[in-house]
Amino acid sequence: MIKATFTFCARSLIACVLLLSGVPLAAAGEPSAIIEDVNAQRSDVMLMDMLEPGKVILLDANEKLVLSYLMSCRQETITGGKVTVGTDKSTISEGSVVVKVVPCESDMVTASGNEAGAIVFRAPRNDRPLPKPDKTIFSLYPIIKTDPATKNAILVRLDRDEREIRIRFVNGIADLRKTNTKLNRRALYRVTSGNREAVFLIHAKAKSSERSVLSRFVVF
Repeated sequence: MIKATFTFCARSLIACVLLLSGVPLAAAGEPSAIIEDVNAQRSDVMLMDMLEPGKVILLDANEKLVLSYLMSCRQETITGGKVTVGTDKSTISEGSVVVKVVPCESDMVTASGNEAGAIVFRAPRNDRPLPKPDKTIFSLYPIIKTDPATKNAILVRLDRDEREIRIRFVNGIADLRKTNTKLNRRALYRVTSGNREAVFLIHAKAKSSERSVLSRFVVF
């Protein structure tokens, strides 16, 4: 528990202060879940929206929502009812839910045999040290999300010399599966646009077939 707390603190100083002071985590104003799918056109929630704890969603009887939690890797397929977003799971009343756990990077879920931390990269030609990844991705086809105003970005492999990849965004989202841009296992990448950037690692057991948005999601 102490190790998980300090890891979380390293990622978010504000959330750490709130956590150690006894203030509920929801007060940090940090997203806890992502919308993977919604089967109805709505104005309050859309595909790939990031939701904070306390958000309430009212679903009609035939409306279906797929919600995944960043900390618990819990994916919920919810039909109908009142949904209140939590920190690691939803509170649902008058509706039904099907739950499964998807591959994702989380302090709450430790997969046996996780190889991400044991990867040794070949030194680049300029001998500069490689940066630590901000996130580990469990798919060979990531989804990259950024500011909706961003139109283009550059994706570069850092642990090996390869041709850079130009990415185009639509409403701030680039799905590399849609452009058949397949990345490599155990590879370290940096995506950059203007002053925005993120470094991510493709997990040693990443799959081409992985469909969960949470398993594929990079935000920068």
